[in-house]
Amino acid sequence: MASLISKGLRSRRWLLKDHNIYIPYYAAHVIGSYTMNRPDFAAKAVSQGVIPPLVELLRGRLTWVEQRVAVRAIGHITAFESTFAAVAMHGEVLELAIELALNSLEIVYTQFIQSEDRRLKYHVDLLTRGGSRASSGRGRHIELRKGEEWASQLQCWALQLINCFAMKEKYLPIVCRPDFLAKLPSMWGGLVNEKSPAGIGLLLTICRHKIGRSYVAASPNIIQALCNTARSSDDWQYMAVDCLLLLLVLVARLAAATV
Repeated sequence: MASLISKGLRSRRWLLKDHNIYIPYYAAHVIGSYTMNRPDFAAKAVSQGVIPPLVELLRGRLTWVEQRVAVRAIGHITAFESTFAAVAMHGEVLELAIELALNSLEIVYTQFIQSEDRRLKYHVDLLTRGGSRASSGRGRHIELRKGEEWASQLQCWALQLINCFAMKEKYLPIVCRPDFLAKLPSMWGGLVNEKSPAGIGLLLTICRHKIGRSYVAASPNIIQALCNTARSSDDWQYMAVDCLLLLLVLVARLAAATV
């Protein structure tokens, strides 16, 4: 799978021949499915050199559909302690994931949904495969619906990858950059995927660290957003309450230190 992705990146002529355009997408998808919930398979995949070509896809060397499966695959590998370091040694991965989480909806809108004439045929085929395209109207409806769903998944898997880094305190200064932190409460990517932390879940991971609580507490807008979610009936209500409780621990310690 790693060799196939690399070949697609190296040879434009090969990539555009026959149906080869689909190969990097499916190769990354196979890697993600192979490593999901299996630390032994993730270790084997790393030993076979899957990380560098996946990082190239994550950079956007091809298109957003390959970025989507690349961030999914890298996220599965990063989730295991035994293979985390293999991903972390590529320092740009975290920054790329943050950029994807921030811009995923805009990327899919501008590169796919916005203009029907500019939609690549293989993107349309990937999104509508298995669905009925009996009429052009029905086909456009499926394309738009699946495009929105995949944009949400792109953000969802980017947040999952970032969450793996946020569990380790040394990466919090990068994760807690102000522009990203401020938008986390409104990042709902992953409602379809119950295992996704979404923005509130990532904030909860950040708040489990002392330094993370300091970053969050410094933003009144984030506190207000957490209060709003805690009062709501949203799926993330209890996570928001947990964040606020952890922040109260910080306040109590600061108050005790001044007595």
